[in-house]
Amino acid sequence: MMGLKGLIVGCGRSGTGFVANYLTDNGLPSGHEDLFDVYGCRVSNSELEYESSWYAVPYLQILDPSVRILHVVRHPEKVAASFFRIGLFDKRPWQHITKGNAVKFASGALLSPGAAVERIEFVRAHRRFLRRHLDLPLISDEIMKLQSYWAQWNSIIEQQVEAKGFPYLRVKIEDFNSRRSEIDAHFSLDGSRSSSLPRNEKIGYVRKSTPTFSPTLETFNLMTRYGYD
Repeated sequence: MMGLKGLIVGCGRSGTGFVANYLTDNGLPSGHEDLFDVYGCRVSNSELEYESSWYAVPYLQILDPSVRILHVVRHPEKVAASFFRIGLFDKRPWQHITKGNAVKFASGALLSPGAAVERIEFVRAHRRFLRRHLDLPLISDEIMKLQSYWAQWNSIIEQQVEAKGFPYLRVKIEDFNSRRSEIDAHFSLDGSRSSSLPRNEKIGYVRKSTPTFSPTLETFNLMTRYGYD
C-alpha cells in the first residue's frame, strides 16, 4: 500500500493519538485516524508513511507485510470506563450523540443543523462499524460488551500479525516511557525526546459514574498475559 511504513493500532482509548503525536514530534509525521477511520480506509491515495488508528484493525489483512506494527494496549478497566462515559455501547445512541448534554446539543442543532446531522451520522457509522467487525454478546450490560470489545480487538491484531508476519512490537501505554528505546528502535527513531504519559481525555463529554469492573474469564486471561493485575 502506497508507502505506509508504520502503523499504531490497539483498542480505542488506548493512547494511539498520543503515540501519533510522539512520532510526529520526533521527525516521523504520523496521521491520527487520517488513513483509517469509521468510514473506511484511504491508504491508497495518501503520502503519509505513518498512521495511528484503532479503526485500522480490520484492514491489517490488506497491508504489505513490511509495515511495522506497534500494538498499544491499555488496562481494560480504563478502556471500559472511557468508552462507558462516551456511551459507545449504550443501547440508545443519545449519550454518544449529545456527549451527555442533550440541552447543549439541541441548542447547537438550532444554530447549526448541518453539524448536528453530521454528528448523528458519525455515531451511527460507529455502530455499523462495530457490528460489522465484532461478534458481541447479546446482552444489555455495557461493561460486559466493552470487555468483549477489548478482548476481541486485541486478539484480532495478534491473529493478523501472526498471519501476515508484520514486524511487531506490543507495548502497554502505561509503560511507554520505560520502553521508549524499544519503540524508537522499532521505528528507527534516533535521539527522540522524552515524553510524559498521555492524558486520556475525551474533551466535551459529561462524566458519569462507571459500574464496578469485574473481568470475565476472557478478559482476565488476556489482561494477565499482557501483564496487568
